[in-house]
Amino acid sequence: MTTVHLTAYDAESRTPQARPLRLSQPGDRTQVLLQRIPGAEAMLLPITITADGCSPQHYMAEISLGEDSELVVELRLGAGDRIDVLCPGRSTHFLPAKTPDGSDLVVPPVHPQLTSAALDIALVVDGTTQRFDMEWLQTAGSEGRSGFRRLLQSGQPWTQIQQQLLALVDGLAQRHPARVRFTTFAFADHGIDEILADDLRPDYLLRPPLGEHALRPYQPAQARAALSHLQSSAGGDFVDALAEALDAAAGLSWMPDARKILLVLGDSPGHSILDPAPWGADVTARAIEVEAALEALHHKEVEVISVYHRLPDDCGIFDEQGSIENRLRDYSWRQYRRLATRPELALTVDELDPVRLVEGALHLGGPVARGCTWGLWPALRTD
Repeated sequence: MTTVHLTAYDAESRTPQARPLRLSQPGDRTQVLLQRIPGAEAMLLPITITADGCSPQHYMAEISLGEDSELVVELRLGAGDRIDVLCPGRSTHFLPAKTPDGSDLVVPPVHPQLTSAALDIALVVDGTTQRFDMEWLQTAGSEGRSGFRRLLQSGQPWTQIQQQLLALVDGLAQRHPARVRFTTFAFADHGIDEILADDLRPDYLLRPPLGEHALRPYQPAQARAALSHLQSSAGGDFVDALAEALDAAAGLSWMPDARKILLVLGDSPGHSILDPAPWGADVTARAIEVEAALEALHHKEVEVISVYHRLPDDCGIFDEQGSIENRLRDYSWRQYRRLATRPELALTVDELDPVRLVEGALHLGGPVARGCTWGLWPALRTD
C-alpha cells in the first residue's frame, strides 16, 4: 500500500498542511486545484510518498506562475513510486527536497496586520523621474527644450501628486488611530566616473542619506514639507538605486505590532538578478538587488504599493514599435508590478486614487507571499 501526501498552505490555520491524495498504485492519477497566494512568483508542491515497509520519500515540484490566480495540477503515480506532476501551459521541474513540508525552500506567507491600531508608512520617491510637459515645451523661450522635466521640479503636477499621497496617509491614519509614524526619502543612483556631463551625474544615492530618514510621529504639515523638499537628480544610466532604497526601507525601525506600508513612486527600475534589465541599461556594479530587498520587507510584514509614473505614448520617443525606448518602459512597468504586494496595489500615477485604495485594495485580507511559496488549499478535487 502506498500513500501520497501533498502540502499546501491553509489560510485559516496559517500553517502548511499535508493532505492525502487518492494515489495508491501505479497508474493512479488525481487532480488538485490550488490557488495562488498573492505576490507569489512560483508555486512549490512538497510531496511525500510512503510505501509499506519503506522510509518516506520527499519530492519538491516547482511550477512557474504567469498571471494565473489558480492552477489545476495533475499528479500521476508511476512504477517504483515515481511521481509525475503536470500543469498544462506551465513549466514544471523538481528540486531537491530536504524536509516534508518544503520549509527549507519556501518563503513563508505573512498576514498583514489590517486591524492594528498603529500604522507605520514610508513614501519612497524616485528623484530621477521624468515628466513630459507639452505646455512647458510650447511656452515662450522654449527653444532647445525637449519637453521632458524632472517630476520633482514640475511645480503643480508634483504638488497634485503630493496631495494624493498625503490624502492616502490621512485615510489610513483614520483606520489606525492609536499611533501613526511617517517618513519619506528619495533615491537617485551611484555616481559613474565615466560620465562627465553634469546633467547626467546623480546628485545623491539616497536623500536624506541613510540613517536620517527614521519613522517619526505623523504630522500632516511636516509630512507635506518633507515631500515638497525632496530634491530631483539625474540618474546616469537607466537602472537606478531602487534596490538600495528598498533595502534602506527594510532597515527602518518598523513597529512589530503595527500595520506597515511602503509606497514607491517613480519610473526607474532597480537592479534585478531574476529579471535583469535589457542589455546596456545598467553600467554600474551593484551590491544590492530588488528581490532580496523585497524579501526582507516581506519578512517584516511590510506591504508595498508601487506607483509607476508612465510617460505618455505620444511624447515622441515611443513611436517605433519594438524600439529600445519601448522595451525599457515595458521593463520598468513589469518591475513595478512585481514590487507590489498584491496585483491590486500596482498602479500608474493616473490610477492613484487614495479613497479607492483605502476602501478597496488595502482592505483585502488573507496571506501574501514573495518568490517561491506553497499553493493555497481551497477545495480538493479528485477523479
